[in-house]
Order: sequence, then C-alpha cells, then structure tokens
Amino acid sequence: MPPTIHARVATGAIWMVLFKFVERSLGLVSTLILVRLLSPADFGVVAMAISVIAMAELLTAFGFDTALIQDQNATPAHYHTAWTFGVLFGAAVTVVIVLAAPHVAAYYREPASSGSCMRWRWAR
Repeated sequence: MPPTIHARVATGAIWMVLFKFVERSLGLVSTLILVRLLSPADFGVVAMAISVIAMAELLTAFGFDTALIQDQNATPAHYHTAWTFGVLFGAAVTVVIVLAAPHVAAYYREPASSGSCMRWRWAR
C-alpha cells in the first residue's frame, strides 16, 4: 500500500529538520575554526564581508526551486533551465562582488578590508 500524504509530509518534514540541523552544525564548526584562525580584530572584517555576501545572495533569490516544486508538470528541461540560471546568476554575482570590492572597502573605511593587510599577514 502506498504511503499516505500525511506520512509523506511527515517524512519530508523530518528530512528538512535533519538538513537544517546539519547545516547549522556545519556553521558552528566553521565558526569554531574561524575562532581558532582569526584574531578578534579580523572578525569585524569577516562580518563586513558576510554582510556584502548576504546582500548578494538576496539578489539571487528568484525562487525557481519553489516554482518547480509547485509545478506538477515540470519536465527535465525546466530543471536544467533552473540549474543553468542558478549557475549564471552565481557567476554574475561573483563578478559583481569582485568589481564592487574596492568600493565596499572604501565605504567601510577599514584598512584591513583593502586586502594589503591580509596579504601581509599570510606572507609572514
């Protein structure tokens, strides 16, 4: 007998909770690694970079995945198109971040965000 819709929803919810738990755990582990590697002054620079990255991620939140989930008649071509757009938008955002980096560093007026300070630290 095929599983009922309630059982399928419950299974999907459990998978989503487990996925979020793993995602948050990886975030905690990466933060602990950063605590070990970075000095307290560097955390400000990391926070500045994360704020720029978060704004860039908002620009790529088009919801293609949600539209595909809601479309019962989605074909593999739809999925391939959504994946291709995701890659293209990711590449475009990467280029925008690289080109905007000097302007963002000037906006924050943080010497360490210019990059020369970080290169010097790694060269030691």
